[in-house]
Amino acid sequence: MPIAPVENSAQQRWLILSLGSPLGGLISAHLDWTWVFFINVPLGIAAIALAWRVLPSDGGSALLRKGVAGFDLPGAVLSMLALMGIIYGLNQGRELGWGSPVILASLGGGGLALIAFLLWERRCADPMLNLALFRSRSFVLSDLENILGFMLLSGNAFLMPFYLVVVKGLGSDHAGRIMMLASLGLMVAGPLVGRLSDRWGCRGFCVVGLGLIAAAWTFFVFTLGLPGLWSRHVSCRRRLDQ
Repeated sequence: MPIAPVENSAQQRWLILSLGSPLGGLISAHLDWTWVFFINVPLGIAAIALAWRVLPSDGGSALLRKGVAGFDLPGAVLSMLALMGIIYGLNQGRELGWGSPVILASLGGGGLALIAFLLWERRCADPMLNLALFRSRSFVLSDLENILGFMLLSGNAFLMPFYLVVVKGLGSDHAGRIMMLASLGLMVAGPLVGRLSDRWGCRGFCVVGLGLIAAAWTFFVFTLGLPGLWSRHVSCRRRLDQ
């Protein structure tokens, strides 16, 4: 079975992502919130079955013959320990106290694991992270741009549902439908901008896109205290009902 073309797969990916917000809102509104996690079990099983059927097997036998020798197991363990220690310490520091022994041990252990990971990657024959890539200025700057861009997008995806539900008083299903609009916009604009960037280059589109996102967030910061259109609609309906 052939794999979908790149432009179609991008649209399908954003279509699937756009369904996550309303689906999560419906589950939270009508079922227990723990079902948000349980729903991933059948989806994961279906994804494994689909990947087994659709993805080509070329080169798989060579990777199997290579075995564990080609997998950076110490690097994987050290990176896992570093992430666990640092994330747990940052997440629980305010609750347990930044000077508590648990937090200090967690952050210190995570930091030591991170240093050990970097030292190991310098000498590993098949590293998880090829540190030589960071000698390239273009690679470092492009990665930095990706990190900042994803911080903007993920910050919106994480904070906006709380704002819509807690501050604006919307139901979780309604908030999910609002969050779906961003994914639908990306699904439509992504392939179009991709084709245009192949013709004119991607620098201008990246600068304009990130600038628009920064402008939107700046506008959002200074208008948090103002009633939105939905709040005015609700207040008008209440007055009419009275």
